[in-house]
Amino acid sequence: MKRLPIAILALSLGIFSFWSSRLCAWDNVKPHTLINEYAWKLYHSWQTGEKSDPVHGILIDRTYHGTTVKDGGNQDNALFGNRLSPVYAGTELQDVDWTPQRWVIHGGFSADVPNIDRARRHFWDPLVGHESFSDGKLRDGNPWVGLCSAWFWTFSLGNAYSWSNALRYYAQSMEGEADGKPLTDEERNAALGKAFKALGETLHMYADMACPSHVRDDNHLAVGGIGDPDPIEASVEEAAVKIAWSENTNAWQGLIPDGVKIRGVDPETLFENIARFTNRSFLTDDTIYSRISPTVKPLVGKVYQSPQLCNLEPPDEDGAFYTSIPMVPFGSGGSPSSARIRLARKASAWNWSRWLWRVYEVPGVYGKEQAKILIPLAVRAGAEMIGIFFPTMTLTTNVVPQPARIDEKGRRVKVEAKLIHEYEKDRGWKLLGDPFHIRFSGKGRLVPVLPDGKTAEPIPLTFTREVCSQIVVLPPEAKARVEVEAGGRLFVSGDMALPPTELENVQVKPNSKPDGKTGPALCSCGKPLGHPGPRGIRCRLGDRDVSTSGGK
Repeated sequence: MKRLPIAILALSLGIFSFWSSRLCAWDNVKPHTLINEYAWKLYHSWQTGEKSDPVHGILIDRTYHGTTVKDGGNQDNALFGNRLSPVYAGTELQDVDWTPQRWVIHGGFSADVPNIDRARRHFWDPLVGHESFSDGKLRDGNPWVGLCSAWFWTFSLGNAYSWSNALRYYAQSMEGEADGKPLTDEERNAALGKAFKALGETLHMYADMACPSHVRDDNHLAVGGIGDPDPIEASVEEAAVKIAWSENTNAWQGLIPDGVKIRGVDPETLFENIARFTNRSFLTDDTIYSRISPTVKPLVGKVYQSPQLCNLEPPDEDGAFYTSIPMVPFGSGGSPSSARIRLARKASAWNWSRWLWRVYEVPGVYGKEQAKILIPLAVRAGAEMIGIFFPTMTLTTNVVPQPARIDEKGRRVKVEAKLIHEYEKDRGWKLLGDPFHIRFSGKGRLVPVLPDGKTAEPIPLTFTREVCSQIVVLPPEAKARVEVEAGGRLFVSGDMALPPTELENVQVKPNSKPDGKTGPALCSCGKPLGHPGPRGIRCRLGDRDVSTSGGK
């Protein structure tokens, strides 16, 4: 008999582990990471297209250090949820050096780790308020796992990898300090890794808002597929995501649902726009309803007025109910159209996996059709969020000629540069303050450009609170440009043609002639004072007078 409690505990642990694997919207190993990958590539296509502007920054392939969970495998601590650790409990960690793209893709996976804890924070009903938790059935589970809505989890500083913290980590890396304390180069690097990971986890949350069960109060706990799994999530696996995106990949002519505004809105509005569209346009197994039939009632105890079976196209011979969703071009070009998809059908028989008889159901195969609308929507929302994430930084430069010493082999100039955050243009950064102004402190470089087009050894520059003012000596006849690597981007000024400078501290010597007489005074370059000297520099003596007879 002593073995019975142990067996029960083991079974319980197993059940919780299985549950966690069925909680996530889509699957976090492939579908979510693919959505993030497509979003990054779409954003990158915008940056490398006609709108690419080096002065405002271009993406670079630097790596940033961090500690995160290992991809794939069992990432749950089963029964104990997140109680044992504020971030990762019962997970296997790894130290990595990844590019921004790799961090963002990984965030699609790590956002659901550990699943049994994180997925309980990924539900939000847009009809009941920002901070309400939607699914009542989840409240009765794990009592020591905290609950909050997906809205709060996405935007609160309480989530270590929320949107707000993504901005905060990025600002720390740009400014070189956190909580008033200076950061080392290694700490700045790690802050940027955390920023890109948090961005990836944020994109996961936006993709969840394009999953009907996560916005319609429909929890879907299941044990090995038995219980209440979401047939749409189960059907939209890696292949379905690829098909859904491949049929709608054109960055400028792809279609999105009419009335879902993505461009030009703040992050909170975009989050709500996606959730509201999904909520009003799609059904889940537990939320099918028709006001004209007493047999069609939602199983979750909540009535959503849209969509209703009675408002859909009449069922065909297979009992399928259709809807038509108006679609409009996402960018320039293309023509409006309509997507006709199946939402639900009459159930054929007793469903053993759900332990109940359903009058109507949403088969998994319908999920693949719906994914052709929802996946591109999630991808484009993700690409827009990446664009909002990168602050608008502008590099301005100027050079001022300086008095040059005769022994210097080049031109002496003062470099005046600023890396300015145009915060009034950044609708996403207002969560950290209005206005929130990043003041970059860090390293840059002045790159001399020789007449033959080759570049000389870069000269280090230092920015303090977005400003650089530094005197340098450049090779003769060279132009120069300023380059700054900051926040995963490279900022590059145009090549600057440098104005001529003047010599200071010129040593004057008499010009003796063979007959013993003296001619005009010469400067140390061997030519008369006032001539166009070497390197286009006009020789002078500073503020001292020189006798044309040769003396001082």
